[in-house]
Amino acid sequence: MQPNQGITKTVLELDLVAYSDIARVLEENLDVQAVRTFQDQIQSFVDEALNRLQIQRNDVVFGTAGDNALLIFDDAATMHHFAKTVQELVVSHNRQKSVDSAKRWFRMGAATGLVLVIPEERRIVGTTVARAVRLEAAAEKGELLVDYETFEALPDQLKAFYNAGEHVAGKRDEIFACRRCNFVPAAAKEELQKPPALTAPKAAAPGKSNIGKALVIVCVIAVLTLLVIAALFKFIPTNNLPGSLALVVSICIPILFYSIFRLFFKTVKELNSILALFLVVAFSFSVMVVGLFGRQIKDVFHRNTSTLGGTDAGGTGAGQIAVGSTNSNSTAANTENMSSFDSKKNSP
Repeated sequence: MQPNQGITKTVLELDLVAYSDIARVLEENLDVQAVRTFQDQIQSFVDEALNRLQIQRNDVVFGTAGDNALLIFDDAATMHHFAKTVQELVVSHNRQKSVDSAKRWFRMGAATGLVLVIPEERRIVGTTVARAVRLEAAAEKGELLVDYETFEALPDQLKAFYNAGEHVAGKRDEIFACRRCNFVPAAAKEELQKPPALTAPKAAAPGKSNIGKALVIVCVIAVLTLLVIAALFKFIPTNNLPGSLALVVSICIPILFYSIFRLFFKTVKELNSILALFLVVAFSFSVMVVGLFGRQIKDVFHRNTSTLGGTDAGGTGAGQIAVGSTNSNSTAANTENMSSFDSKKNSP
């Protein structure tokens, strides 16, 4: 392509929203190479849209500045299809991202008029370029603003995608008549800006704290443990009690620790590292306690049983002796009385 005087072209300026903020974060956290990769990603949207429309990049792209691209087209319809394709690629990209800084949004402006194209310098000269830049600055993300000449050059079926017309301010006292095409409706933008549902934190039930839950769990497990121990004393022979108690305590205490720590440590990594340690300690401690004091528990149980048995036996024996003694005394008295009565009866 040779330099031309007064050739009519449709110029499109596209710019990435929030480029400076993202680039600064990348450079300060990583290095300038990360910014270069970021710029390559921006241009990849342009390249993919051109490939879909079977357009060579060198034929239309005449300027890039990292976050933007300046393109020229022979007709307004091709420009519209390119802009629409880029915005569709952006929407597809954003649907896969959950972080706002990873999402990409383009705003675009287009103007049609006379330009001077200098292929060997990759330059476009003319006020048409400035008009496209001003319209791009007035666009919102996902939108394309076109001047009156570009809108009139569009086929009727494409004009239906633009609004009724408006005026936007440029620098100083500049006013541009334009039409706005919103490729990404407001509802879709809002939906794309929401984080995925799976990443939303689960709200805690009002009025319930972890400490309260932990106390409830401790009480419930303590009651259940006491009930099981009572059942062991009732139904299991005393010589098997230490081993049975060791089994019960070894099961209940790890469950207790697991329930409490599951409340306070939400992430699996924290829970596993701390819980594993405490479960081992709790298990070892419970077995050690029962092993050391199991014999004492058995002896106390036997002592209490023997005391109760001795008391019952002693009481019963004393009662029997007292009754026997009373009966013997009564019998002796009766015998003595009968003997005295007979002696009186036989005396003259």
